[in-house]
Amino acid sequence: MVRHAVDNPDILPGQSVVFGMICSAGSSGEEPENYELTSYNVGDVQIDDPDADTDGDGLTDGVEESIGTNPELPDTDGDGLSDYQEIYLTWTDPLLTDTDNNGISDANEDLDGDGLGNLDEIVLGTDTGNPDTDRDDLSDYDEIYVYGTDPLNPDSDGDTLSDGDDVLLGFSPILPDTDYNGILDCNELVYQTAENDFPLGDGRGITNVTVSMNISGNIEKEVGILNMYDFDVQSREVVGLIGVPMEIRTDEAFDSATITFTYDESMLGDTSEEDLALMWYDEENNWYQILDRESVVDTVNNTVSYTTTHFSTYFLIDKLKWFYFWTSQEYSDWLEQAPSRIAESVEYVYIWDFYREYIDPSFPNIYPSYRSFIALSGGFDQIYNTWQGSTYNHEVYFALGSRDPVKVNAFIGATDMIDPLCDGDFDELVDVMISVLNAPCYNDWSGKVSFVVINDGYFTCDQSTVDKCLANGFQINIINYNFLANPQDISAAAIQTGGMYYNAQAGIDNDRIAREIKESAFLGSGYDGDEDNIPDYFEIYGIRCLNGKVYYSDPTVKNSDLDGWLDYKEVGEAKNLLDAYIGNGQYIYAYYFTPLSDPSDEDSDDDGIYDDIDPCPLAIIGKHVTVNNSCTEDIFLNIASIYSCGDQHWWQNSDQENYQDDLYYFLSYPDYRMDKHGCGVIAMSDLEIYLAQLYGFQSYPDNPLPAWDAIGCVSKTQYMIYAEYNRDYVYLPADKCREARGAYTYHLVDGLRCYLTYNGVEYPNVSWAKSCKKDKVMSEIINMISDNLPIVCLYNSNSDTINVRLYKSYINAINQVDGSADLTMNSHYSTIVGYVIYDDGGLNNKYLLEVATNGGLYYVIYDEYSKTLSSGTNILLYQI
Repeated sequence: MVRHAVDNPDILPGQSVVFGMICSAGSSGEEPENYELTSYNVGDVQIDDPDADTDGDGLTDGVEESIGTNPELPDTDGDGLSDYQEIYLTWTDPLLTDTDNNGISDANEDLDGDGLGNLDEIVLGTDTGNPDTDRDDLSDYDEIYVYGTDPLNPDSDGDTLSDGDDVLLGFSPILPDTDYNGILDCNELVYQTAENDFPLGDGRGITNVTVSMNISGNIEKEVGILNMYDFDVQSREVVGLIGVPMEIRTDEAFDSATITFTYDESMLGDTSEEDLALMWYDEENNWYQILDRESVVDTVNNTVSYTTTHFSTYFLIDKLKWFYFWTSQEYSDWLEQAPSRIAESVEYVYIWDFYREYIDPSFPNIYPSYRSFIALSGGFDQIYNTWQGSTYNHEVYFALGSRDPVKVNAFIGATDMIDPLCDGDFDELVDVMISVLNAPCYNDWSGKVSFVVINDGYFTCDQSTVDKCLANGFQINIINYNFLANPQDISAAAIQTGGMYYNAQAGIDNDRIAREIKESAFLGSGYDGDEDNIPDYFEIYGIRCLNGKVYYSDPTVKNSDLDGWLDYKEVGEAKNLLDAYIGNGQYIYAYYFTPLSDPSDEDSDDDGIYDDIDPCPLAIIGKHVTVNNSCTEDIFLNIASIYSCGDQHWWQNSDQENYQDDLYYFLSYPDYRMDKHGCGVIAMSDLEIYLAQLYGFQSYPDNPLPAWDAIGCVSKTQYMIYAEYNRDYVYLPADKCREARGAYTYHLVDGLRCYLTYNGVEYPNVSWAKSCKKDKVMSEIINMISDNLPIVCLYNSNSDTINVRLYKSYINAINQVDGSADLTMNSHYSTIVGYVIYDDGGLNNKYLLEVATNGGLYYVIYDEYSKTLSSGTNILLYQI
């Protein structure tokens, strides 16, 4: 749009009128195309060439005229820094040799506090605003004057260890093999310790966990010590647990490592220090292994240690509580009843059909092997065939429950069955079983039948036979030496009837298969009033789990908690361990369930997702922590009846009328325009209003806080007035060179300190960027959010190509779905109002930052944000 500077004047001959132009860039934020600026005025000075830079300092003549610098001198104030460098690199005043009047010239001023002056950093190519330009944990000064490394290269000697890690581990950062022994520094084993502290009580009695070992590389980067309390619900509910489960991970090989838990004696409750021990989860055997004999308890230093050769999930345990659970009379009574219920209610019918072993020499002694298997299963070889010359002779017996074996041939009037597994004869056997169960002698038997088919690959069972089995509650298990048939064809019967299928060409583990086949039929056995495939005995007397927890479900309904999953699905498989060590030198036969979720709780892990649609119903995928104030419990700041924070786009046109006398100034310095560079002011305005709602704070007398209603809603108009005052008098006053880049971080520190002081906070602790270390900054964020304090942050990549992505959906942010980012930014203030912690299977927990910006809430991948951590990209820290 092009219009007159005044309202429609008459233009007389010889007269001229000044035109200005307002350009709307739309949502892209880019400069419009298809226009040409041939000349413009800055005050009384006409600029004929918009791109002219007479002194070659990087600032156009028009810009220099506007800010008062000399367009014919590259260094107007003669302090050794060019006008451009002062505006864009050192953030100093190009009209003053000593901007802050502290006796140090701007050229020698040390903006980032690394020991190098501004001019030295510019000459060296290092970042004047970042004490560690290459982010290798060595300051720029130390790299140049102490270690002789390259401040622009994080690995000066190319040994794959960062310069900082080289120094930390005692190696030379300029030699890839410091001791010249033929082993690169990155492969040398160094004894180190990694740790995870719990200073705020998050360890629930554990204050520190350390891992000490010989390992190559920086152990803090190679070993992960993860608090699994929110991710592993099964482990956090282990009987006798002290503190939290800790998963310890590494991709590096090692011989041994010492794990040490430090505990708070005051939080042990009724547990005696002498009864403490470490425990680990044995995934292979699906058992929690108590280390009561190996753990070293130091009651003086309040530590429990164990030296291991492998990592897993470890935790501190009251060994007596764990021992007493498995030896309690209650468990013994439950265990005594369970096997008898199984034995009485399931009949395993073994069908032996193996001809090929006698003609194929590659399968010797198969028959004795399966006889052994049947014996281990505790059943009869009730259907079997023997080789007798050139004919088959099948004698078929059933012995259900405790009854005497009955020859089935009599039921069908036959003396010989040609092949029970081919040509439809298995269907005939199913009919025989139905006939047997209908016989008078079995009228009072209500158990379950489970066929165990042992054959050489010729087994056939059509769908009508499967349907017949399903109708009568028969289960089919298949152990197959498969040479000719398609496994998918012959396994279908097992899959549909809930049985097990084994392709046993290479032999079988008799113990394992016997156990698994018995377990596969178990849950469908016994009296089951609600027909949910869990015997009522267990629903009533408890579903005892691996961790010692006992679940109960309603024996009268199939879905006790109404979450969409049947109880049978939630309870999972029944397992047993013949020699389970429970401590005190004792081994037991342990029988337990491995539940997928709690059948009495629709949301077992309390993550807000019902079990039936939760991919991990006993593990929280993402723990979401946010701030909230007394007005708005689930949002950050409510403005203009929308759930949002301040929106820069509200200022797209609102500033124009304020600068009609100098349109070029308005166009050239978008920092006056809140929609372009007002993000810092808006973030601070949001923070101040939030603190006012939370603590009853007041603002400055000349800028009264906007009013809000009962639900914390602030009108858009009052919000804009408040933010504009902050811009003009607090964060971007003219004497702080606001025309350069908008609000600087030190403006925010000063402004918040004044705000808190005005509201009676004594000696307010306000600072910017205490650390540039990724983990340290994240810990500060977690601590402040836990204290219900939002955090103003700045992302500043100093590059148009290094962007951080913002997502409205935290699921999209976790999965980083291509093209699903809703915004990108490369230099922007926003307000952190929460975080999401999740596990992606790597060495460390991952984090998302929930940020309030651009009128909404977005999620930022912390790994992306932290890549540019510096004195620029960082956070505003404060305490109240």
